Amino acid sequence: MEWIWERICSKDKDGNELLEWTLQDIEEMYHNGFVNFEKYSKDQWVEAFHSSRQKKGSYQITKKDWLKKTPFRYNGRVQTPFDPMTIKEGPWKPEELKKLIKTKIYPRTTVSEKIFEDMLENAKKLGKFVDDHFVLTKAFKISIKNFFVNYPSPLYRRELLFLEAKQKTRKKQTDAMFKPTISKIESSFVIANKPAEKTLPGHLNKLIAGKKK
Repeated sequence: MEWIWERICSKDKDGNELLEWTLQDIEEMYHNGFVNFEKYSKDQWVEAFHSSRQKKGSYQITKKDWLKKTPFRYNGRVQTPFDPMTIKEGPWKPEELKKLIKTKIYPRTTVSEKIFEDMLENAKKLGKFVDDHFVLTKAFKISIKNFFVNYPSPLYRRELLFLEAKQKTRKKQTDAMFKPTISKIESSFVIANKPAEKTLPGHLNKLIAGKKK
């Protein structure tokens, strides 16, 4: 958390380090998987910033207050985003399909579990079941993909952001391997002297996938 603070804080006119955020910034961090959402609700996360709230509704967060949020941060393993298009097409036993939905699909979208249950019931009425097996089609997979895109859960957003950060790191490593030595030196000089971004949007990827300190 201290590593993150050093990269996102700004200074007021008196030189004091702080974060100046809006309620939307705080909620966005929750929606993007920064918080351990299985342990803490969004309301609990927002309430943790109550003492930093200003009269006009903005938030001024000190380093001390920021470090108090350490227990909220997710520090577990981040899996590769599940791609619905990789699901096997063809007949599925109802119990196997329900397991797939419960473990792979439902956790990655904010769509309620009941909607998926209703989808299966409607599929039965439309004759999508053959010999008590659900015939899973490409159209079904596209529908699930759209759920992920339009109604992503904090888990899915976290996975996407972590993957994006990982890919950027790999690209930098690959570029460094093949660029001439002089280019490496010049790039290092530019990066070392470039002012760090201080806004939340520019740091969400680093917040979620960065070092855990």
